[in-house]
Amino acid sequence: MDTKKPKSIIGIINRLQKGEKIACMDCGEGYYTTPASDVSLSREFRCNKCKSVVMVSPNIIVE
Repeated sequence: MDTKKPKSIIGIINRLQKGEKIACMDCGEGYYTTPASDVSLSREFRCNKCKSVVMVSPNIIVE
């Protein structure tokens, strides 16, 4: 499990979407998981201990 502090939330989301197991930035005891069946498409990850959330919202431009 990676315990290094990420440089950006986008960086941590990218690593989580690749399937890496990353320690929670808040509690440091748990790690982020997602209920999505396809991790590579997940936009939200939740700590399995403290329930802290890391998520990304895509910007959608409608013209």
